[in-house]
Amino acid sequence: MISLGHLEKVLSYIELAKEEGGRILCGGGRANIPGRCQGGYFVEPTVIVDLDSGCRVNQEEIFSGRW
Repeated sequence: MISLGHLEKVLSYIELAKEEGGRILCGGGRANIPGRCQGGYFVEPTVIVDLDSGCRVNQEEIFSGRW
């Protein structure tokens, strides 16, 4: 992500997906990257299932740098 705010936005949408009935198959949290990238704004690769097409997570641009 491009900033802490962007990271927080993406993580909040993962939580929203759970609230909307989604199930996280893998990932869903902040990635802990060792070495030179430690402390960066990374999200684990995440797979979300069981959401219908009308939910906010499927309708809104989550990864856009505009937040």
